[in-house]
Amino acid sequence: MEYFRTPISSVRKHQSLLFTGVMDYPPNNDAMVHFLKKIYPMVRDKYPDISLTIAGRNPTDELKALARKIQGVRLTGLVDDLRPYFESAAIYVSPLISGAGMKNKILEAWSMAMPVVATSASCSGIEVRDGVNILIADSPDEFARKVILLLGDESLRVSLSKNGRSTVERLYSWQSSSQRLMDIFARILANDMGKKPMYEGCLS
Repeated sequence: MEYFRTPISSVRKHQSLLFTGVMDYPPNNDAMVHFLKKIYPMVRDKYPDISLTIAGRNPTDELKALARKIQGVRLTGLVDDLRPYFESAAIYVSPLISGAGMKNKILEAWSMAMPVVATSASCSGIEVRDGVNILIADSPDEFARKVILLLGDESLRVSLSKNGRSTVERLYSWQSSSQRLMDIFARILANDMGKKPMYEGCLS
């Protein structure tokens, strides 16, 4: 996560949203199709100048066709460096509705000091606190409402950014991960002190 770092005071475009991912991965494609059809129009009703950047390789024909019909949507395709997109957008959105495993995209957004609006499915394996380090929304209406809330509340954006960055540094940085491994090894060694090896004869 150290690769994805930016000052919390970094200048961002006020009315801009970002999603990142390999776009021919079905959960990512489905999430963005769902977002563009069900959520983005409600946000545009409130913020007509809103823009959305979808950064990632291999956007599907379905997504390309949909994006062409909607004002303010940009598909980047493959990019060498995602950090400039994280640095300039106001809010990271993660409207995943399926998929398994830890979602690194949220950790990357947090590392880049971005406020995040996400579904519960996007947060698997991550320590999240709704309203503290993230805003969680699972229905289209609620998701749009929280994006709109965040666009209009700079202090909330800053608070979520700081708390998200703090969560990454505390739990998901190389330093914190290494320390947890060292603690585990220390407990294992402490528990084994004084015990004879199970196969002592093989060790002589």
